[in-house]
Amino acid sequence: MSAPTKATAVIVERHRYVADWFEIDRVELDLKDTVYEFNYRFGPDWYLEARRHDGKDWVGVDFQKGRETCFRIHSPVQALKDLGGNVTKFTAISSDMHFHEALAKLLAGAGVRS
Repeated sequence: MSAPTKATAVIVERHRYVADWFEIDRVELDLKDTVYEFNYRFGPDWYLEARRHDGKDWVGVDFQKGRETCFRIHSPVQALKDLGGNVTKFTAISSDMHFHEALAKLLAGAGVRS
């Protein structure tokens, strides 16, 4: 019996505004040499940023060829489950946003226990 192969990419749903409407599309995220940061913004919204190691340094990942270095995650709990150990950082843009409660809710939803 052979060992299961480790996934090299996952699909995460992105919530984005287009013209005067919004859409949910799917973004393929690399799991090799890439780490992800969840950034809490504007109430209940989590955004995803990525860094990839280019052999010398960690550089930001563009999700839309120079136009989007982060995006709003449609389902943060599912994204956290799928990205697993590739998520290395949780941040908030303001200390006045109840970040600890939001982080506790996100982690509990993903089944992470302290």
